[in-house]
Amino acid sequence: MKLNVLLITYNASDYIEECLSSIMMQKADFTFNVIVADDFSTDDTLAKIEQMSQGSKLEFVYLSAPGNLGIGRNYQRAFKACSAEYIAVMEGDDYWSDPLRLQKHVDFLESHHECAMSQNNRINANFDSLDFVNPFTINRMPQLFEEAKREGFLRLGVREMRGKSYGLFGSNFSSCVYRRQLTDKLPLPYFEDPGFHEVGINTLICMKGMLGFLPEAMTVHIVHEDSLWNRNSNSEKLHANLRNIEAVRGYAKGGLAEDLDTLILWYQKHIEKERAASQQQTTEGEPLTEVEPGADAEAGAVTKSEAEPGADAGTEPGAATDELPAEQPRATRTLKLVWKCLPPFITWIIKALVPKIITEKFIDS
Repeated sequence: MKLNVLLITYNASDYIEECLSSIMMQKADFTFNVIVADDFSTDDTLAKIEQMSQGSKLEFVYLSAPGNLGIGRNYQRAFKACSAEYIAVMEGDDYWSDPLRLQKHVDFLESHHECAMSQNNRINANFDSLDFVNPFTINRMPQLFEEAKREGFLRLGVREMRGKSYGLFGSNFSSCVYRRQLTDKLPLPYFEDPGFHEVGINTLICMKGMLGFLPEAMTVHIVHEDSLWNRNSNSEKLHANLRNIEAVRGYAKGGLAEDLDTLILWYQKHIEKERAASQQQTTEGEPLTEVEPGADAEAGAVTKSEAEPGADAGTEPGAATDELPAEQPRATRTLKLVWKCLPPFITWIIKALVPKIITEKFIDS
């Protein structure tokens, strides 16, 4: 077996059919199977997977769950169950838009042994508010992204991944493919840590090799406006980002350790500012001015610990977080207007077409 598709699910009934379809459409010159790690869903996610898998040529392996394990422990037992050379993670509310995605990742890793993992570009899609955003192109790292498009790929060391890109590189599990021999070496205590996060996992992986970035947007990450992260206060987001960094800091050495120490101090400073502003609001009744360096990737900006400072050398920690997002392209604004005028019964047609259109736009532009 060349590759395991690691399907991570929890109450993903509304999205799992599209997710599974994108797995089943993959075309590759190697064998792969699907390992289902459902974290004790209370809806019909598993039933839908079992129904769709019937008659499929793909082998489906189901991991039993005695109860809800939580995200870290679920990933721990899922990685442990893998035995193939490569692991492609798919979370149950995302999907892949390119039928050759797995082939492209394996081809890349086969010819770039210096890379510990590979990651492709993605689209963050909010079908409720009609936001379709490529997070790598909005006031983040245009020079790096242009280099990746020019060369066909980009290779980043772990310090570049954490320091120059706001954590966007190494984010979103469904965009990543790993060498299984390296996931086997992940420290077990990290999976138990409250700060467990995909960027942390990928930082640990890239301590052993480089990250290979493929600029094609081959993953669609579905945004949930009512997600737990979006319901968090600004202070809660800051504390969560800090926990994510501190969870990895204990495994870092040398320059990476210094980088993470800088980030920790940066977050501590802004948490203190947030606390002082909150106290001022309580005593004076003034509106609270939020300092939010960690807006969710589901909102089209950055993920739970992606808003890390230092887009390039000489940028002070947090400076770039004050930048306004780039104005949306005319095509995107027009698309929003058209969408709101469409009757609900044709919504599913647009859902099928929009990610492909947006993907082509960002790659060709």
